[in-house]
Amino acid sequence: MLIPLTLLILHLLPCLPQTITQTPQILIVPLGGAVSLNCSVVGASDPYMYWYKQDLHQGGLKLVVFSFGKDSAEEPTIPDFKANRGSQSDFSLSSEKAKATDCGIYYCAWSHTGARVQGGALQKPSQAQCTEWPLLAPYGTAPH
Repeated sequence: MLIPLTLLILHLLPCLPQTITQTPQILIVPLGGAVSLNCSVVGASDPYMYWYKQDLHQGGLKLVVFSFGKDSAEEPTIPDFKANRGSQSDFSLSSEKAKATDCGIYYCAWSHTGARVQGGALQKPSQAQCTEWPLLAPYGTAPH
């Protein structure tokens, strides 16, 4: 009876829910301050992971960096940012000195392959919140 039960469990494993978590939910840093955005995926084996940026008052997302597995992060498209894929499920994006041009909403996403990306939608903060401080909001809405 142990073998059929094991087969049933192995058959159901792909049905378990996958979750993606970004921290911190809201990050406001002074110009020149350090930035660290973290992303973690649970329930997906060997996911491809991505960081996207949405500039304020623009509709499209720009791919910042992607990774196909542990220790495989490409060079980020934003100057002075670094990406780290220290494990199969964790992907971070950081900079030692925030600039005004870093202001935006950052999204982490994952996929089983490079073709299907999963992530969450966010609401844009107002323009006033980015004129004085870079606002890096990986998840959620900025305070009003």
